[in-house]
Amino acid sequence: MLYFYILIALQIVVESLPISSSSHVHLLELGAGSAPLVSSALYALHIPTALVLTLFFFARWFFMLTHLRACAPMLLKLILLGALVDGITALFFVLMHVTHVTIPLGFGLCITAAALYSLRFCAAGNTSFAYPQALVLGTAQGLALLPGISRFALVYTSARWLGINHRRAFEITWLIEFPLIIAASFLSVYLDGGNQIRVLLSDPIAL
Repeated sequence: MLYFYILIALQIVVESLPISSSSHVHLLELGAGSAPLVSSALYALHIPTALVLTLFFFARWFFMLTHLRACAPMLLKLILLGALVDGITALFFVLMHVTHVTIPLGFGLCITAAALYSLRFCAAGNTSFAYPQALVLGTAQGLALLPGISRFALVYTSARWLGINHRRAFEITWLIEFPLIIAASFLSVYLDGGNQIRVLLSDPIAL
């Protein structure tokens, strides 16, 4: 049980940093000598992150919902852009599972480090989030499905290189991931019936 709480804490911390959370959870498992988590248990660890994101965006979402008439065009645009980004990501997900494409974990971590280092040379910008940017960010988010590549780092870095300012890039990076976290977490737990989660809670080493 303590091991499960440690995994949750680690997931929340590393998910909020531009590093690959799944890779660091895997490294913790190796250090603890436990078997890797199955997909349903691993995705369930994203649920606390989804709750944190809900709190982070709550004030803005509440304002938009209570001023729906005025905010409707902007809200519709965000929904369409987010759907485009996540649709591209879903396509990458399917292609990678069909073709079984993968890379070494260490190589993915090096890509994450290189992306973050490139921010030193990224000029400030004020480009808006539009459909061309959504295509690039969707591709970046899709590539981040490979082992060791941080989705946060790659998408945020791509947004900055596209000329989107720091704050806006940060918000967009999390906003487009939120639906994926919700869908992946609840769908995987639903398909498994929560069996692996119950096993993890009762006996983490059994996994």
